[in-house]
Amino acid sequence: MQEERLYETKDEKELRKKLERFKKNPSISCFNHLKYIIENCKNTSLLRYLATEIAQNGSLDSLEPLIADNIYTPPHILAKLALSKNPISRAYVALNLETPLSSIELLKKDENEFIRIIAIKNPKLPKKGFFAKIFEKLSSFINSLKCLLGF
Repeated sequence: MQEERLYETKDEKELRKKLERFKKNPSISCFNHLKYIIENCKNTSLLRYLATEIAQNGSLDSLEPLIADNIYTPPHILAKLALSKNPISRAYVALNLETPLSSIELLKKDENEFIRIIAIKNPKLPKKGFFAKIFEKLSSFINSLKCLLGF
């Protein structure tokens, strides 16, 4: 059983402020800043804090897949994210090598065929998130195309 704290750490307070800013102004730059923080976070307590904040606020749903893709996300959080309504979050959970076996077994029976396939292949996937690599390349291509077209 996890101990519930009555205070926020300094890092959690700073992150809460950034999340509040994002809720008020969900701009691409705010999202990208939070994305960078989540992708580079190795602090399991902070990832647990983020997952809790995201679960309690629907306007932060776009950050959920990033938590699911981080290999430092605690297994009990990944188990909860395996039940997410968001298929992208479930796919990231299926890709994450730290996902508990019971959740992988659940995802092997997911309604989404793509998620089932990923869950079946999970043990052979590289540590760096598969989707992160694909979306990174796609985003880079789109940005290059925008520059060429003058957008």
